[in-house]
Amino acid sequence: LITRFGLPGGPDARRTVQSATLRFFLEDIIGTPSGPVSLWHSVTDNDSEQLPSSYEDSSYTDSLLDLVHPTDVGQQYYELVVTDLVLADHAGDGNNPMSTFRLQVNEAVFFEDDQSHRYRFTMPGADANHPQLVLTFISEPSNLLLVTRGLLTLFTLARRRSAA
Repeated sequence: LITRFGLPGGPDARRTVQSATLRFFLEDIIGTPSGPVSLWHSVTDNDSEQLPSSYEDSSYTDSLLDLVHPTDVGQQYYELVVTDLVLADHAGDGNNPMSTFRLQVNEAVFFEDDQSHRYRFTMPGADANHPQLVLTFISEPSNLLLVTRGLLTLFTLARRRSAA
């Protein structure tokens, strides 16, 4: 499964990302897969099309993060914190950043029927439970400064009224 997420662009966007969490919905596990589902990431695969060659793209590297294991249960979201990977995408992509992730079982054993011993995730583009990249942002310094200044002004006015 390969999924791509467009990120907020512009030169200031990289500095404002505080955290990034990747969420995948595991529908079920069929049989006994041969290992955990690992998250792979590419800073350079920014092609918005889903191509068969993307599964063999050597620009993907193992993040060493495992999303689910054969003993996990289906019908729920599983999450991974991917803040460093998203920040790397911002640094490498300039004004049009994209985060691209691939899920794969590193110890995969393939069966002739192509249906045994596998994980079933909700695919990108589904109406419900689709993969999500949840971003949180640091408050803009100018907004924080305005709020602080406003509170100080109110505090000063309140002190003057109580002193009078």
